Amino acid sequence: MPDESWSMDGLRMATLNQAVREAFGELKTVAKQHPEVKFKVRVIAFSDGARWHIGPDPVDPEQLSWEDLTAQTMTSTGAAVKMLAESVTMDKMPRKGFPPVMVLLSDGDNTDGKAYDDAIEQLDREVWGAKAVRLSIGIGDEYDRKQLEKFTNHPEVGVLEAKNTVDLANYIQYALVTATLSVNF
Repeated sequence: MPDESWSMDGLRMATLNQAVREAFGELKTVAKQHPEVKFKVRVIAFSDGARWHIGPDPVDPEQLSWEDLTAQTMTSTGAAVKMLAESVTMDKMPRKGFPPVMVLLSDGDNTDGKAYDDAIEQLDREVWGAKAVRLSIGIGDEYDRKQLEKFTNHPEVGVLEAKNTVDLANYIQYALVTATLSVNF
């Protein structure tokens, strides 16, 4: 779930877009190398509200393409997490399978207030939301670490801190490829 708020404008957004394109290329390669693993991708972007950037139907890696995000207005993290929670209910997910990998990327402060905490609680109540590997990437120096920690369910990993464009690209690659493979094998 990438943040596309105004504070992401410029180099941060360009880096995010390029890093996701590269990670998608790697994901396609991994999918070809491991046909026994069936994984799919969806992306929720958020600014003033949340929207499906890829989805709502999951997409096979070989069909992935990335349209660049552009900076918008607010940082509606709560709306994005709520949309995510609604997408992983038992009636919308397979009965069996590997836990999903969920990644939250943000450089700012959630503008949804208590709605963010409510959305995290809703995600925790969903079986697939609770079982998921949930990672957070904090971009720059101004993100709210405590809010991102609420999303993350692996305290041993914590919030991945992307202080520069190289860190951001590496963490996106890690989250989309390495974390997905480690869950599936």
